[in-house]
Amino acid sequence: MLRINAIFVCPTLALRNALIKVISETGGPTPVLRSDTVSAQRAHYLPVESSTIINHPEPMMVSALGQHCACIAIETADRWAAAEKAAAIFRSEGIEASARHDIQPEFPKGLLSFVVVPALEGITLMYWPRPEDLTPDVIAALPSRIPWERPSA
Repeated sequence: MLRINAIFVCPTLALRNALIKVISETGGPTPVLRSDTVSAQRAHYLPVESSTIINHPEPMMVSALGQHCACIAIETADRWAAAEKAAAIFRSEGIEASARHDIQPEFPKGLLSFVVVPALEGITLMYWPRPEDLTPDVIAALPSRIPWERPSA
């Protein structure tokens, strides 16, 4: 199986370390390896099954989350609490952060929560449901998905 792998670049080592702490303390994994070289200090996670979504945010999304180009999505049962905890961890490290909830009205209330961290320069954290949280009534309330067709120019 071919995979798309994601590499997120943080502008400072302190910010990278805070991001790693936030991910591991709000339901995500902890790195298992490091590979520091003269060009980068890297934290490696185990390979996992993942999905890829490529978005083009509408102006409403940009006004709510700021201009962002990447989103680290973490599965968790309580998205609201995880986002609040993540923002609090960043703030405890002296990094500005805010949790944002229910900013996508097309999704069921409480389904997604975000954390905006201006210092991450375009990376937003998102907390989304675990597969077992997607009950038939939640699935029925999600935006419809249709087969992909190549957009016309």
